[in-house]
Amino acid sequence: MALAFDAASGSTELSGLATTLTYAHTCTGNNLILLVGVMIATASDKVSGVTYAGTAMTLINKVTVTGHYSYLFYLLNPATGANNVVVTVTSAESMWSSAESLTGALQSGQPDSQATGTGTTSVTLSTTVVLANCWLVSTAESHAANLAASTGTTSRNLQNSTYGEGIGDSNGTVGTGAQTMAWTGSDPMAGVIASIAPFTVAADNRGYSYFL
Repeated sequence: MALAFDAASGSTELSGLATTLTYAHTCTGNNLILLVGVMIATASDKVSGVTYAGTAMTLINKVTVTGHYSYLFYLLNPATGANNVVVTVTSAESMWSSAESLTGALQSGQPDSQATGTGTTSVTLSTTVVLANCWLVSTAESHAANLAASTGTTSRNLQNSTYGEGIGDSNGTVGTGAQTMAWTGSDPMAGVIASIAPFTVAADNRGYSYFL
């Protein structure tokens, strides 16, 4: 089963008075993976967790750049239908978050690879892909409300309000080895990239198919 884009969503909390950011995301299909990017405009590592339909998501990685933190979380086999993404911080803060789900994802051992990066008016995120037929997914942030997808990136959700935060993917399979996604915006920029492995079907030596 090949990977495919399912849905995207996102929201922003600009008051600086909240400890949670909640928004709805709808997952549909089989062998799902949900990825959620978060940005907070502080030098403090305040994101204590992200949940979907009440289930805790797993942090892939996080990166800090002057006055900002950027995070990428994932959840395998998320509940289908409309459910809430909830981002929680340890003390009140403005928050930006974008989510996307993919179908056809391997249901163990994710992500295939991951890395972080920083930049000025652009950021190129690079990771070393291990398995064949992976998709790339990344979240990025910008110091102004001008974040945009660049080379190798299809934007799925942008939260361009005061600052910029977004999530996107390669919109197709990539090769193994070093692979990149790029975003443009304003200095400073940062992001997290991950390669997502596909759910595959293999045949044994008798010709019977089975799921990996």
